Amino acid sequence: RGLRRLRELRLDNNLLTDLYPGSFAHLSSLNTLNLRNNRVSVLFPGAFGGLRSLRTLDLGGNNLRHLAAAALEGLQGLRKLYLDRNRLQEVSSQPFGPVQASLGVLDLRGNALRYNSRRELRHPPFQRLRRLYDLKLQAQQPYGLRLIPHRFFQGLRELRALYLAQNRLLAVPSDAFDDLEQLRYLTLADSSGGMGVLPPGVFKNLSGLRCLDLENAGLRSLGAEVLGNLSKLERLRLAKNDLRTLERALDTL
Repeated sequence: RGLRRLRELRLDNNLLTDLYPGSFAHLSSLNTLNLRNNRVSVLFPGAFGGLRSLRTLDLGGNNLRHLAAAALEGLQGLRKLYLDRNRLQEVSSQPFGPVQASLGVLDLRGNALRYNSRRELRHPPFQRLRRLYDLKLQAQQPYGLRLIPHRFFQGLRELRALYLAQNRLLAVPSDAFDDLEQLRYLTLADSSGGMGVLPPGVFKNLSGLRCLDLENAGLRSLGAEVLGNLSKLERLRLAKNDLRTLERALDTL
């Protein structure tokens, strides 16, 4: 009760396992909470109750396999959430309800997310995160995302940077990025999983894109209709692919 003025708390690189309700209840001024590299496997509802001033929560490098619907209760002002290098096998929209109006950065790289179908999900996982501007999904373990469901990024209308590298992608649906009209940076690098080609119009709504990284993406061809609307593109990386012809693809830039 005597730490009401505490603004930063580092508990990283310890042996913490579970976070119980009320663990930080009296730290009402806390701005940054670092729990990286522990052994946290469960976030009980109410674990972050009372942290109304928290802006950054770092849970990277733990053992989380699932986020309960109420896992982030009480974090209405959270802006940055790091969940990288956990064991998350799925992500749903429910846990993000409390942070939907504030969250700007979400780091999910190095988890165990994987999709076996391109069928549109009933509730796309990020549809509530209308303020998100940075999303990291690269290097899902052990074999990458493999497939991206239709409209997977639905609702992310403020997103500026999307990281999908190192995911051994087999295919990207033509509507994958339709909602991302504010996107400035996109990487699909090192995702050579047999994709071969990108569908026509896959970047049709990304007219503001500045950097597109397709290095080592397993591309065999690149048609003009793929890059057709990227009039503001400044950096294009196509190294280490299997391209034999560009089919006038660069004439459209």
